[in-house]
Amino acid sequence: MKRLATIIFVLIALCTTIHARQFEDLTHHRASLSGLLTSSDTWQVNLAYHYMIFPYLGVGGGIGGWGNYYVNGYASGSNWHISSDDEKPWNIYLRPSIVLKSPALKIRDAYLGVYADQD
Repeated sequence: MKRLATIIFVLIALCTTIHARQFEDLTHHRASLSGLLTSSDTWQVNLAYHYMIFPYLGVGGGIGGWGNYYVNGYASGSNWHISSDDEKPWNIYLRPSIVLKSPALKIRDAYLGVYADQD
């Protein structure tokens, strides 16, 4: 039964890929600007660039920063010495990443796909 399910899954994936290629244009260069606010009182901004080697695989990297916008207390104790500058930590980062993109499925006037970015 597992073998039959695997074969059906592979056939559906191949048919989807063949059908989706009719609707997609390959763009080799992808740039993005993203930002977020988290539930742990931090913000993050990221500027990224990826070069799509194949239609569904890209490599690149991003530069960004994060910081706390609200701190309710900080680490303290008998051996802790924290200056007021360290109460709101922040950081700038540079990191490589890989992009995986699924073929797009056309549903009426919309194209739907899955996009995964691994930093």
